[in-house]
Amino acid sequence: MRLRPAPEGWSFEAVAVGDSCLFHLRGDALLRAFPLGGAGLFGSHPDLLGAA
Repeated sequence: MRLRPAPEGWSFEAVAVGDSCLFHLRGDALLRAFPLGGAGLFGSHPDLLGAA
C-alpha cells in the first residue's frame, strides 16, 4: 500500500496478494474494503505470488 497526500485529503494505491485484505475505517464505519467488498465474494482460489 502507498499512502500519499491529495487535494481532497489522502489517496492510496494497494495490491492484494493471496488472502490479504485492506479495510478503511472511520470510527465504527467501514468506508472501503479492498480488494473485495463483502464476505460472499471470497473464493477458495486467491491470486498468489510465488517465492523461490
